[in-house]
Amino acid sequence: MRPFLLVLFAIAILVSPGSADEGKHEARDDLSEARKRGEVLPLARILIMVRPAVGDRVVDVEFEREDGRPVYEIYYLDKAGRRREVYVDARTGSVIREHEDD
Repeated sequence: MRPFLLVLFAIAILVSPGSADEGKHEARDDLSEARKRGEVLPLARILIMVRPAVGDRVVDVEFEREDGRPVYEIYYLDKAGRRREVYVDARTGSVIREHEDD
């Protein structure tokens, strides 16, 4: 459980205002507004929901809209150490698709 909490802490740092460039700042603002409106689930809840699929080795998370749909892109390392990416519907927590990161 401890590694999972460290991942959550690391993600919180990654999305902090001091570490974001302009594009990430806009995405963070969009995410914040969507959360206030109740349109998306909190990232912490999403990470718990996808933990069986991604484990404790999350390395990065991005928030985007694909065709107007709010999506968390979660990057993680699989058991072989390959970086993979899973797209998760931010409203429901359901996995949209998964693939090896390019």
